[in-house]
Amino acid sequence: MGVDVDQLYRRYAPMVLRRCRVLLRHEARAVDAMQDVFVLVLRHQHELQAGSGASLLFRLATNVCLN
Repeated sequence: MGVDVDQLYRRYAPMVLRRCRVLLRHEARAVDAMQDVFVLVLRHQHELQAGSGASLLFRLATNVCLN
């Protein structure tokens, strides 16, 4: 079935951006990292469970920023 990426973006993009800002301490890089998180979600949307939400996105944001 997959996840509704649009709904995830609308609900969790501000949280993901805040996490990226904290880790990167650079606005432009944080915005780029946030977009990278949602690109990953788009690429794998059919593999993700419908209940995926804040914890998954928080973990993805952390991993994207640290890598």
